[in-house]
Amino acid sequence: MIVVVLHEPQDLVNIAHVVRSMKNFGLRDLRLVNPREYEAYRVEGIAHQTQDLLARVRADATLDEALADCVHIAGFTARGRTAKRNVQRPRDAATEIIGLQDGGPIALL
Repeated sequence: MIVVVLHEPQDLVNIAHVVRSMKNFGLRDLRLVNPREYEAYRVEGIAHQTQDLLARVRADATLDEALADCVHIAGFTARGRTAKRNVQRPRDAATEIIGLQDGGPIALL
């Protein structure tokens, strides 16, 4: 199972874009860690016909709680970092993630 984790999302529209992408790609589990704002009906107003996914959204107070049951975590960022940790191209990361699915939940952070 693949879960998507958003850590402290700042904008409701960003959450809606992630929900729409998840729906398009068949992912069903979203965990929100301390969002600035979250109202399912407003997200659904942006990402139409996602009620089924929104009914499953889990809210966690900390990142540790959101990731506690995950056996592998893949972190994504658009920002350049000076500390490079196991940097992979998306295609390579996808191959690795698919191979690990049977071991337990995989988090896309």
